[in-house]
Amino acid sequence: LAVARRGKVLASWELRGGTGVIAEMPGDTTNTPGFWAFSVWYFPQFGKTYSQLSTGERDSLDDHWGRLRQLIHRYFNAYFVTAGN
Repeated sequence: LAVARRGKVLASWELRGGTGVIAEMPGDTTNTPGFWAFSVWYFPQFGKTYSQLSTGERDSLDDHWGRLRQLIHRYFNAYFVTAGN
């Protein structure tokens, strides 16, 4: 993931997360409307797609989405403080 302004990369991150497989059929639920990937990312050890996992199950996978969220929040908090906004 990268943040850029006027063509200049300001920050970037690359993370790895839990390893799953592509499901044959989408799962029944999605907790992120419009983001279909979570409904087909299947974790055999849980018998569930990503969108069906509990918070605890996601945490046990060392979920990269949660880590990215923290990094992005930290970056933008620092960016706006530095910019004086």
